[in-house]
Amino acid sequence: MKKYDINEIFTPSSPATHTFVDRPAINNLLVDAIRTRGKQLIIYGHSGTGKTTLLFNKLNQTYDDYIITRCTSDLSFNQLVSNAFDQLGTFFISKKTNHLSSSINSSLSTDYQLIKGSLGYSKSKNKFEEFQPIIAPQLTPQKLAAFFGSSNSCWVIDDFHKMEEDEKKKLAQYMKVFMDESVNYPYVKIVAIGAVGTAKEVLKLDNELNNRVSEIQVHFMSRDELKEIIAKGESRLNISITENVKDEIVKFSTGLPAVTHQLSYNLCTSKDLYETSEAHLTFNNDDFREALANYIITNSGYLHDRYEKAIDEPSEYHLPLCYHILRSFIISEKHNLSLNDVHSYFKKHKHPQQKALLEYLLQQLTHDKRGNALNYDIPSQTWFISDPFFRVYGICAMKLAQQDLQAQLDLFNKESIEKSKKKVKEEQRDMIKVALKSGFDFEF
Repeated sequence: MKKYDINEIFTPSSPATHTFVDRPAINNLLVDAIRTRGKQLIIYGHSGTGKTTLLFNKLNQTYDDYIITRCTSDLSFNQLVSNAFDQLGTFFISKKTNHLSSSINSSLSTDYQLIKGSLGYSKSKNKFEEFQPIIAPQLTPQKLAAFFGSSNSCWVIDDFHKMEEDEKKKLAQYMKVFMDESVNYPYVKIVAIGAVGTAKEVLKLDNELNNRVSEIQVHFMSRDELKEIIAKGESRLNISITENVKDEIVKFSTGLPAVTHQLSYNLCTSKDLYETSEAHLTFNNDDFREALANYIITNSGYLHDRYEKAIDEPSEYHLPLCYHILRSFIISEKHNLSLNDVHSYFKKHKHPQQKALLEYLLQQLTHDKRGNALNYDIPSQTWFISDPFFRVYGICAMKLAQQDLQAQLDLFNKESIEKSKKKVKEEQRDMIKVALKSGFDFEF
């Protein structure tokens, strides 16, 4: 029996290989876009839908290698360029390429080393005395495209939606140059990975990108696809997971393969399983509750901070509006809610609010300062809780805290809410641990 490390099988934070699930409809679009000369690519979708896994499993069929640069809100595009340039050194300094690599022009190799030698660093003015890279004048977008093209590498820019608007303009400019350079290097390509609704942000910055950039949305996985991940893990680790536990994992995953990987990983480690088992193991509902409890408790500080940010109320609001907006999602049977749905919730509880105010607060709840409690889906114009663990925490916190409230109307009393928040903060670990391990009902 071949042995597998659990980190090779259930991979919540890295692309899956052994448990990769083929999605023909998306895969065909992706392969066509990768193979089309000059076509640049934007892949977008909700966090955890498997964008990176899909991409990397297909890039290997076309390219010798790929260079990954990851964006943060405080990272400039010049820093991304510098990072990508540094990573290309593998080809132009050591010249270690895979057997399928195209031969690298010696003049390009010389150019690379000259530019490398001319790169400098400027000291920033902040108190930490950090050093920022200076892009050499010789490192033009055309030259960078030539370096990528000659090494048969693809440039992957992850989380591009985190860049500031001005930095996205630079990305659009580089995409245009890479398109033009495909005359000399047919498969030179930038692949940008971002969140839902962000593809248009780049395309609108340059009209010439229209029809020359493929936009591919990675949708939520189906129940059967999520179960296929689990099944592939079972066969490689010599384990069985009961059907009701699989259903629970799928329910909590809400279409996100990353969550399926995380819960399956936690399930295995709850029995100290870190590689393929010699004896066949079976996991039941008690094991799942234990695994889920451990995950929530381990992350309770982080989840509580997000929860606190979400329901924090401005002093000018007489009612706990954010608390009840969040509650409208938690008690709803629907995954996504529209503005009308949230408005109806307040009318039903005899506290109607202006739609304009509710829409403003809904948008606020998608921001980091509000814990990213909600996500917004542009095509359907609806909001949803994307993190199932955050939803579970919210259910536990609201339902357990509600035991202190004497009547339903108390839910709209700010003092009562503050009291319940304090109780959750002081006793959250014990309350949630008991709730999860006792088979707590996760539906209101």
